[in-house]
Amino acid sequence: NPVTDEVRVVLPPNTTSSTPILFDATGRRVAIAFERKDAGYRALVGALPAGPYVLQVITPDGVMTARFVKQ
Repeated sequence: NPVTDEVRVVLPPNTTSSTPILFDATGRRVAIAFERKDAGYRALVGALPAGPYVLQVITPDGVMTARFVKQ
């Protein structure tokens, strides 16, 4: 799951609204732009420092969480 340039998130079908949030390994929120793309989001992470990150997407149905490592 290592990434270098971008992260993509695919949302469940019929998701009406959502908010993506990125956190670093210390739990601090990372300011990064998310682009709405088809059925999800895309974020360019090439400028972020290497290390582990947690991506959360808040939807009306709950919170989806994914972890990734930026190389």
